[in-house]
Amino acid sequence: MEKLNFIERLEGERNWVSWKFDVELQLTVQKAMPVVQGKITKPGLLTLDASENEKKTYDTALKGFEKLDAVAKYIISSSVRPEPKNHILTCETSKDMWDAFHSVYEQRNEQRLDFLYSQQFNYKKETVDDIATYVSKLQRIWQHLQDELKSENVQLPKSMLLNRILNTLPTEYLEFQLTKELWQVLRKD
Repeated sequence: MEKLNFIERLEGERNWVSWKFDVELQLTVQKAMPVVQGKITKPGLLTLDASENEKKTYDTALKGFEKLDAVAKYIISSSVRPEPKNHILTCETSKDMWDAFHSVYEQRNEQRLDFLYSQQFNYKKETVDDIATYVSKLQRIWQHLQDELKSENVQLPKSMLLNRILNTLPTEYLEFQLTKELWQVLRKD
């Protein structure tokens, strides 16, 4: 397995989304994502009267699970800082680790929804960001907001995001004007 230097270490909520994306990619490349998702699980115990064929099948399945689980645990645990690592120290499997992080960083509640609305409508372009980075950050916040609202069967129109971007552009970008055709394309939800 290759070294994992390209994964930014998880610090907490601040970089959760970016970290999760990188880790999911690495888990997929290493073919360990099914273990983390619970699609491949540790085989149950054999009965005392199991045949030789059943024992061989069990051993193969157990070794396969243990190998993938070890890869996944390594990827997850080696890419987190000490504080987030406290959430997974008692986890036995990579799925337990993944579920622990999801329960901490992807809480579905009114506070999170309020936080996302606040982020979306109060976000300002940072001086170090170019315009593409700025728009990307707004889109990411927008997507989190959309994901949060899915559980309530609510979907905000994409035109709201476009309006938000256009209305918050710094003054040096005010020269941008949309043509009628572009508006029609962008307004389609």
